[in-house]
Amino acid sequence: MRRMYHQNTLYRMVYASRRTDPAGPDGFAGAAKLHNEAADITAALLFTDESYAQVLEGTRDAVERAFERIARDPRHDDVTVASFVPTERRRFADQALLLLPAEPDAYRFLFAGLRADPALDRPRLTTGSDILHVVEQLALPMAGAPM
Repeated sequence: MRRMYHQNTLYRMVYASRRTDPAGPDGFAGAAKLHNEAADITAALLFTDESYAQVLEGTRDAVERAFERIARDPRHDDVTVASFVPTERRRFADQALLLLPAEPDAYRFLFAGLRADPALDRPRLTTGSDILHVVEQLALPMAGAPM
């Protein structure tokens, strides 16, 4: 099947997952950063005691391969893609993997609203844009400049 996108088109994926590894991202950050650098992916990872939310940016194929690796990783559970869209620019252009620790209670709303609840007729409340906005706000002090 022929792909209907230009091979070099830039994409942004935002996903969230439940964290299963008590060690957190320190245990895999080095390897993830090397994978991202090799694949020309930029990323920012928000994490709490219970959850991860990440923004991945790169070509569609590179982002899909990175996500497939993440989805198989036992340190992630209930992996949910909040958005996967073409974009004109990278938001984290100089970061192979920016780590953003967050207070769990302050960002619980992001993760609580990711799942639709058909039994309660409740749609997904959190969007990829919501997560991107929070990640950008947390990254501002680390970047030293507006995004």
